[in-house]
Amino acid sequence: VSISGRTDSFGWLEWDDENMAGKFINYPTREEIPENIREQLIVELYSK
Repeated sequence: VSISGRTDSFGWLEWDDENMAGKFINYPTREEIPENIREQLIVELYSK
């Protein structure tokens, strides 16, 4: 998955197009994560 050329940005990630490099600035809060993650399904999978 490529983030090059994306128009959206994240406050916890810094992207340098020229060097094609990203820098992790801080841990995102749950609300800042753009994916629909269902934690309960992960817990159920690993508890088997």
